[in-house]
Amino acid sequence: VISFPLIPVNGILSANELFVQIKTCDLIHKLLIVISMSVCLLCGYGLMALILVNAIAGLLVALIKLIIVRVKTNIHIDWHFWNRSELCAIASFSGWVTVSALAQRCIFNLAPTILGILSNSKEIAVLGVATTIEQYTYTFASALNGLFLPQISRIVAKDEDEMILPLMVKVGRFQILVIGLICIGFIAIGKDFIQLWVGADYDLAYYCSVLFIVPCFFYLPQEIGLTTLVVKNEVKRQSFVYLLMAAINIVLAIPLTMKWGALGLAVSIFIAYTVRTIGLDVIFKKYLHINVQRFFAESFCQMSCPLIISLILCVLVSFLPITLSWSGFAIKIVLCVVFYSVVMYLLGMKQNEKALIHSVLKRFLLK
Repeated sequence: VISFPLIPVNGILSANELFVQIKTCDLIHKLLIVISMSVCLLCGYGLMALILVNAIAGLLVALIKLIIVRVKTNIHIDWHFWNRSELCAIASFSGWVTVSALAQRCIFNLAPTILGILSNSKEIAVLGVATTIEQYTYTFASALNGLFLPQISRIVAKDEDEMILPLMVKVGRFQILVIGLICIGFIAIGKDFIQLWVGADYDLAYYCSVLFIVPCFFYLPQEIGLTTLVVKNEVKRQSFVYLLMAAINIVLAIPLTMKWGALGLAVSIFIAYTVRTIGLDVIFKKYLHINVQRFFAESFCQMSCPLIISLILCVLVSFLPITLSWSGFAIKIVLCVVFYSVVMYLLGMKQNEKALIHSVLKRFLLK
């Protein structure tokens, strides 16, 4: 309740493109929670102590962000400001964003309940493993989310909508490189990871995780389109797509879960996620006038052959006669990363993308 009014501080930092500071604060927040909760557990404190350290960490990071705004920008917060028309506009926008968020949460928040009613506790445990992997994958792969909001806002403000597609292709190709490594790596050696982590009894979680991760490969590289929806205030149409996604998932989840348990539920989520991506592409084309076919041609299609070659090589790595252990798994990870990096560098990346990698490496080595 105390930190809620301070949420717009994130918007101030983003508008001033202070992304390093934002990500640093987020990292500090996570580290504070992990370290303080670990100390509390080791000292034998109870639930209230864990809740308290969460609250303190959140307030402390909010205070740090306020200090950054004061030091790094010329903006001063007016705590007594009131504007009825702005409040109504924010309420309308926030309402549709809330609908989208609730529809997305329906996917995994209802899943354990559906499994609990129609299946058994083991299936819930399998789904828990798969959803944990999906959440970490999504968090890592969506690191660029929101970073291009100021740039797209400037493009729209200048009425230069033709610049959105080149930016979408440029960013999309980079995200494909990152998400492709995650997807291909998990498809190739993810089963080994699950066996080492939770045991062979949870092999089914591998297939569920693949069904969760693969749709992200097509959804996340379209981040620029999603940001443009926000800038052009088309979140209402986005909400309808997410509501359709949630409805399809619920309708399909019941019969598929009754037949195949957690795997059937994963199939229903896979279908719902696919419908979401297609629905958003229709909105991009019809209402944002983005040439979606050209985006797919210059991103996914151009990079498809190197991705397939990388997948074949990484799958071959999984068949190497290496003992199933954490050290053996680390060797497979290194081999997959090397094969993927070499193939994508030689066959998948354009010259300007290689030049960008060279410049980043050069700056890193100089430092």
